[in-house]
Amino acid sequence: VALSAARDGRVLAAALPEEGVRELYASGLVRLEVAVEASDKLAVPPLVGFVMNRVGNDWMEKLLYELFVSNDETAEVRQLASLLDQPLDRVLMAASLACRLGFAKKKAPPEAAAAAGQAEAGGAQARAAGGGLPPLSASATSAPEFMAAPEGGGEVSPRDASSGARIALLVDSKLAASLMMSNLAAGLKQHAVTLYEVGKIPAESLDAFLEAAAEVERPHELELLEYFDHAISLRIAAASLRAACPGRPLDIVRTESLRELGSSKLARLLGRSYGLAVSMAPLLSHSETVFTRGTGVPHAGPLAPAMVSPWARLALYAAVGAGPPSVLLRRGTRLRSLPAPLASAPSVLLTSWSGETSSAKAGGALVAINELLLLSPVLVQAYDAAPSRAAQVSFPLRAADLHPDLLSLE
Repeated sequence: VALSAARDGRVLAAALPEEGVRELYASGLVRLEVAVEASDKLAVPPLVGFVMNRVGNDWMEKLLYELFVSNDETAEVRQLASLLDQPLDRVLMAASLACRLGFAKKKAPPEAAAAAGQAEAGGAQARAAGGGLPPLSASATSAPEFMAAPEGGGEVSPRDASSGARIALLVDSKLAASLMMSNLAAGLKQHAVTLYEVGKIPAESLDAFLEAAAEVERPHELELLEYFDHAISLRIAAASLRAACPGRPLDIVRTESLRELGSSKLARLLGRSYGLAVSMAPLLSHSETVFTRGTGVPHAGPLAPAMVSPWARLALYAAVGAGPPSVLLRRGTRLRSLPAPLASAPSVLLTSWSGETSSAKAGGALVAINELLLLSPVLVQAYDAAPSRAAQVSFPLRAADLHPDLLSLE
């Protein structure tokens, strides 16, 4: 009767007997939809049991990925639609689908969360008394499974939603892929999958990520050392940033997901949600580097493409009057021998215009250089690969932090 009375073919599940709804759904006779309103807010928990199967040319899939990386738990769906420059009804459809598939949950408003807690307590007492499960009714106040109460039981203030209070720790895809190794630590892989697919580990999941990452320890196998060091470095960076900025939510964000938004959407997202961006170094590919010039967001990282191009190195060398012997070769150049400044170097460092670097012994570098020159200009520099001459230095510089070998260098 209730189904036939529905004008548009839809009726709230809570208005029907639970047993009948379950039987109809199991028989494939009804379709479940999660009602999402423009004022609703979404939470995206860590993905569990997720299997990637991207189509690549589906508009709904693209919108879902944009929705995931743009969402935070203080944003209403209508705000996300404006940020993504998408029709509200289309974003509501995507949000409903995400909730139905279990990728996202609707956040209950404070009063609903409190009522849900009271209803659950009353239900537990009734079940303890032998009452069993109460039937679904239109007046039921218990929150369904796709509703998530706010963290800590409270609501984020409007100021937090609009002042850019969050911090974005930007990481590249190589670091995200390193976390996918199943033997790093128990419980870490679901956060790695979330970072890779959702595009970020939100502040609301950061405690769980740090707890899982705390179990990562450096192995004895040298071939695996890089993957473990990536996880340890990310754990230290996230914990240090959060400790240095108490009260500021910290998201770990994959830069490739941000760049897929496009420049205008990216600028709106950064301006709305973040007050500071910090890039993990090195971001190996310029195609994944997020530049923040013009967004108004302070960035501990490159503001513009010129800052990470080979031109920046050459300008720095010219300004200080020092630097390794360097030759910039334009695309299409063919070398028969190394230029004179590089002929006596034991090794050379090769930097393509996209930012990827590699090293090669000087005696066998011609083949590698000529192959790279087919695709882009190449900066070739004399390079001493001896361990005693290479060091990584964190900024800001303090004399106490410098390696003794660096202090002896002129």
